[in-house]
Amino acid sequence: MFLKVAVFIALITVLREAALTQAAALAAPAPPAVVRPAVVVVLPRAATTNLSVIPMNAFGYLLLIGFLLLGAIVWSVKRRGKEVNVTEFWAEKEREFGEKKVLSSFARYLGGHPRFETKTEGLLYLMSRSLWFENFEKGPNIFGIAPPFEKVIFRIPLSSITAVEAIPEKELFHRDRSLLFLNRRRINQKPEYLLVRYRDEWQREREVYFDSMVELATWQKTIAETQKNMPPEALKEKPEAVGVCPNCGKKVSPDFKLCPYCGCKLS
Repeated sequence: MFLKVAVFIALITVLREAALTQAAALAAPAPPAVVRPAVVVVLPRAATTNLSVIPMNAFGYLLLIGFLLLGAIVWSVKRRGKEVNVTEFWAEKEREFGEKKVLSSFARYLGGHPRFETKTEGLLYLMSRSLWFENFEKGPNIFGIAPPFEKVIFRIPLSSITAVEAIPEKELFHRDRSLLFLNRRRINQKPEYLLVRYRDEWQREREVYFDSMVELATWQKTIAETQKNMPPEALKEKPEAVGVCPNCGKKVSPDFKLCPYCGCKLS
């Protein structure tokens, strides 16, 4: 509420200054009279507009700045109240999926999954039996505007992953021209991206791409070590053994048509 008031005051200030500028132009003195032999022509002076406008003093500007600062503080407090404790977050994930967290990183999903085409930023994390990607809603900005959001969450069992590679930037751009703008917004310091190749439930080979903050060599080494340390029963796990609702992220049976938690239609 305070932020909206501050923005409204700023808009009124701009309009006020524009009105003062226009009033000064109207009140400017007229050009001198033109005198000719035998004929004297006097040009009429422009009508003076009487505006009872008092210019904003230092107190007014300080008041405006105060409202803006107060709005920014309220906005930051609201965002801080929505923050999640990291320890509790991972504890809940481990309880929900029955796996232990191994590695995580802020990352950008670039495409490749058959259900999700939206390129989005989120969390790429490796559990003891699977690799996950999940994005989160950012909420409204300082102006109270919330950007459109589409939930993206998917799981790749480690037993179905056949390769983890680092793909050069030029090769990735050659495969997908829509990613050309990413060279200016790259998360990884090096011009390369993470490629994860796996087989889906129909044994079709697929590839997904990520731009990760963690070094790609670390992902390759950690995934390979985690695959070696997997229990024997996990090696027989099928990709469809665990399903995830794309709306709320809860674990559901792959046979469900609707999510029992939020009612989202499942494909």
